[in-house]
Amino acid sequence: MLGDLLTELTKQYHEVGHIDPAVDQMMDMGGGFGHRIEFGHDLDGFLRAYNLEGYDGVHSWADHILKDFTSPDGIPLPFAEALVHLTPLDLQDAVDWLSVNTADFAELGAEVVAVHMLEKRFEENPKAYHLALAAGLALGFIDDNPLLIAFSGAKWLGNAKRNLAAANPEWGERIDSSIGRTLNRLETVSYWALGADVVAHVLHLADVVPLVDHMTDGVPLVGALGDVGEGMADVVDGFGMFGLAFVARRAVRGVFGLFSGVKQREAARLAEQVRPRMVLAKMLESNTPVLSLVGTITEMKALPPR
Repeated sequence: MLGDLLTELTKQYHEVGHIDPAVDQMMDMGGGFGHRIEFGHDLDGFLRAYNLEGYDGVHSWADHILKDFTSPDGIPLPFAEALVHLTPLDLQDAVDWLSVNTADFAELGAEVVAVHMLEKRFEENPKAYHLALAAGLALGFIDDNPLLIAFSGAKWLGNAKRNLAAANPEWGERIDSSIGRTLNRLETVSYWALGADVVAHVLHLADVVPLVDHMTDGVPLVGALGDVGEGMADVVDGFGMFGLAFVARRAVRGVFGLFSGVKQREAARLAEQVRPRMVLAKMLESNTPVLSLVGTITEMKALPPR
């Protein structure tokens, strides 16, 4: 499949190696198959990297994540560890279904382009459109690519929403309002989780749950509760990762908004300078007597001062 070919091409970047021994050792603690899901490649790992090397540690963490992203096992999705602790999902399935790499994103990009082309080319042929989404779902299941499955499912839901809106515009407005409220709540919860994760890390509370789990190992009931507690901590960590992503997105949009504002103000200033000259040119084209233009030229400052 396309994913296998791309993985072979990109994994060479991973073989270059990581750049910071201390951060790399922390992130790969325990080693072995599936270690990325269990430690270091989440918000807690991000904070630990900052503790180790400050901003250089954050850079090293990001470099490590990027290189792991190009490897066959990829990097875990935010809630991967929580699902391992809270469900019967084994580590092999977690790596297959809850990790993504560059090949998964490339396949998603190809599917997005294909669906967009079909939407434009076969607007009157819904069968072709649904066939593309079905192919995306099939490829997602074949290649264990959750991104393709999620994208195809989202497009199908979007199409269903449009059909409902066409039948009854009020339904479409209600769906849009409901989605907007859900996204706002998700963002709020993510910010709370991000703050809770940072506070817990600063107070060293993040290590309490694994410590309790280790101390109660072998005690059936208490041990099971320890797994649940660790899973819930992983849920908070997963929401915290979303919070970090929201913060990054807002920062990027803020920077681009700043540049956009500067450009708009500069464009408005230039337009104001050019406007009098354009008015004067139109008056000359209309054969306005030269003497009657003297007042206009002086008033509008269309000519530069001597």
